[in-house]
Amino acid sequence: MGTTTTYSLVPIINNTKIIQVLLAILNSKVLDYYHKKNTIPQAGGFYRYQASFIESLPIIIGLEKYKYIGYMAEIITALKSYLNNIKIGENYNNNQISDFFQDVIDGCVFDIYFDQETTSNNIRITDAVNASIEKYNIHGNFNDLDEIQKKNIIVKLYEEWSTGIVQIKMADYITKSPDILKPILQS
Repeated sequence: MGTTTTYSLVPIINNTKIIQVLLAILNSKVLDYYHKKNTIPQAGGFYRYQASFIESLPIIIGLEKYKYIGYMAEIITALKSYLNNIKIGENYNNNQISDFFQDVIDGCVFDIYFDQETTSNNIRITDAVNASIEKYNIHGNFNDLDEIQKKNIIVKLYEEWSTGIVQIKMADYITKSPDILKPILQS
């Protein structure tokens, strides 16, 4: 990569699902926190993404087993792009839903990087997230669904996760993990 500032990365793999997982992890609160702790802020407090810092990011091996993260990333992309002008639910807006889905992705990334912490404190959400995806049989490409199917899946997942065990466990991150998750969430 060299030593200059990096403006874009081009993956050497040609698997869209794995690339989506990689992008979601790169954009997670965990890696953002790690990067800010391991680089030097520039003028104005902005962080530079130099190649040497990006090369040291702790990217996990075996991304294919985290396809559920890529699926949620697909939904966020859809909500922020072509579904942006279509109201998904009666009682909430698309930004509210996409922000929540980003929080769920961050929670799943916490489970990946801090498995012992989330498991021992009973704040692990990945199992509940995967159970919902299994329950609604949504394993394929989200973009291949028609608009009504997309809206139905988004509403089902949002309502289940935001009012159930996923939300309850995410609400406990700061109190049950004051030394690990709290600093990441409050950075």
